[in-house]
Amino acid sequence: VLRVLRAFRVIRLFGRLTALKKMISALSASVVPMLNAFLILLIIMAIYSIMGVSLFADDSYQDFGRFTHAFVTVFHLTSEGTFPPNVSNYDEDGEPNWTLSIFSMTYVVLVNWVVLQV
Repeated sequence: VLRVLRAFRVIRLFGRLTALKKMISALSASVVPMLNAFLILLIIMAIYSIMGVSLFADDSYQDFGRFTHAFVTVFHLTSEGTFPPNVSNYDEDGEPNWTLSIFSMTYVVLVNWVVLQV
């Protein structure tokens, strides 16, 4: 029992060390703004997932056929900056898929250059 109580001595150090107290208060003050940025990111990802399902479900069912698949594809675009390799950048005619290009460029600019910089 006494060994367990000795572990709580570390908590008493928080009151004595002012630098540690300042760091903990700064970390606790930054939690709410980070949650707000995360919520904005999730909303933007959901909007682009819905747009992806409505635009690309016929062309790439594996990646945009359902909302969950589209959300994972958009998350992949967020984390790596590129689409998964099985998403084709070209139409059946060999022409560039401008809808996919504009979709991915606007998403990367909005999320990676604006929201994730917060």
